[in-house]
Amino acid sequence: MIIRVLRPVLIGVLVGILGCIAVLLAMAFVASTVDIPPAFVVPLSAVASSFGALSGAFTAARITGRNGWLIGLLTAFLMMILSAVVGVGMYSPVDGGFLLIRSLIMLACGLVGGMVAVNLGKRNKR
Repeated sequence: MIIRVLRPVLIGVLVGILGCIAVLLAMAFVASTVDIPPAFVVPLSAVASSFGALSGAFTAARITGRNGWLIGLLTAFLMMILSAVVGVGMYSPVDGGFLLIRSLIMLACGLVGGMVAVNLGKRNKR
């Protein structure tokens, strides 16, 4: 049972990290061409993390095909932990309030991504 859940979650985390990196690269390209105020950098990183959690949870729940909310939350939780560890490692003075808000947003996106992925394939047959 654990391997049946752990494998899709790890695949989802990998897809989520790649999605987050892709969004961060796109934002870096835009930031290099347009003058973005420094106050927008931190919220934009939360947007990238949220997109990564959404795409990772969607992928993991699509692989399992059931328990979308649980799989989505597990995927987003692992991504949240990785994001917090990397954030503290790279930039030690972390704002606790922002970390809490970003974590809640990532968990909500993971929940939504997992539920949408499971319910996307179901059709009403009449």
